[in-house]
Amino acid sequence: MENNLISIVVPVYHVPKDFLKKCIESIIRQSYKNIEILIPMNKNDKKCIEICQNFQNQDERIKIIYENTSLCNARNVGEKNAKGKYLMFVDGDDWIEEDMVKDLYENISSDDNIDLTISCIIKDYTNKKEYYNYDEFENKIYKNEECKKLQAELLNFNGQIATAYAKLFNLEFLKKNDLYHDEELKQGAEGLEFNIRVFEKAQKISFLKKYYYHYMYNEQSISASPTEENNYIILKCFEKIRKIIEKSENSDELLKRYYNRLDYVIVTTAISGYFNPQNTEKYSEKKKKFEKYLQENIVKETLSQKFYDLDYKRKFILFCIKCRIFWIIDLLGKIRYKQKRL
Repeated sequence: MENNLISIVVPVYHVPKDFLKKCIESIIRQSYKNIEILIPMNKNDKKCIEICQNFQNQDERIKIIYENTSLCNARNVGEKNAKGKYLMFVDGDDWIEEDMVKDLYENISSDDNIDLTISCIIKDYTNKKEYYNYDEFENKIYKNEECKKLQAELLNFNGQIATAYAKLFNLEFLKKNDLYHDEELKQGAEGLEFNIRVFEKAQKISFLKKYYYHYMYNEQSISASPTEENNYIILKCFEKIRKIIEKSENSDELLKRYYNRLDYVIVTTAISGYFNPQNTEKYSEKKKKFEKYLQENIVKETLSQKFYDLDYKRKFILFCIKCRIFWIIDLLGKIRYKQKRL
C-alpha cells in the first residue's frame, strides 16, 4: 500500500506557535508513512522558522523551502517541488486526523483515473466544533458529467468543497492541465477559483464522507482579518470565475449558482468586513466605504438578481443593504464577531 509517495504542502506565514506545532505534529503522526512534508515559508518569519527547523531535525521527511511571499505562491512552490504521485495541501494553522492520508490514498489509488478525492471539514472554534453538512454528496466516484454537477456545488456557499485543503490530488493530473493557484488572489477566494478550474478538467472525482480536516478559527489569519483591499480582491476573483463560467459547457447552471455565491460574499463582506468590530474606523467612514463597494458593477449586477436559495437571515441582510439600513448591519457585525469568539 505504501509504495506511492504523497507530498503534503504546508504554507507557513506568521502562524501562531501552538497552531503550527499542532499542524506539523498531526502530519508527522500520520499512519501512512511514505510522505514528504514541504513547508514553503518566508525567510524573515523567524519564530516559525525555529519551530519548523526543530521538527526538521527530528524528521527527515520535512523539507523547508524559503521562497514564498503569499499563500498562493507557497502552494505553487510546494506543487512545483513535490515529488509524490499525490499531493495534499494543509494550511499551517490547521490540523488533520491520523488516518486522513491513509484513507484518502486508499480511496484515490483504487482507480488510476481518479483525479482527486474529497473529504469533510470540521471547523474548530475556541470552545466548540462545527461539523459542516455534506448531505448533498454521496460516498462514491463521480464521473464525467457528474463532475460538472460537483463543479456547480463549488458555488454553493454551504457546500464546503471549494477549498484547496481536505483533498488529495493526482499530481500528474494537476501538472498536465497546468493547474496552479492564481497568485493575485487571497482571502479564501483563491481556493474557489482554483477549484472551478480543477473541476472543469476533472473526469473522475471521488468523495469520502468522513471528517478528517480541522479548520482552526484563527483571528490572526488572512481570512479573518478584514481589510478593504481583501474585499476588492474577492471581487476580482469572481470576475475571473465569471470568465471561466462563460467558456464552460455547464454555464447556465454555474451562472445561477454564481450569483447566489456572490450574494453570500456581499453579506459576509458587510458583516465580517466593513462592519466587523475589528475594523476600528468610525461608523460614518465604514458607511462611506461600503457605499463605494456597492457601486462596483459586479456588486450592482448581483443585487439586481432574484434571490436564489438563500435563508431568511441573509435575505434580511441583503434587504437592509439594498435599502441602505446600515445601522442594522453594524449591529449584526458586532453580534457575529462575539459568536465567533465564544
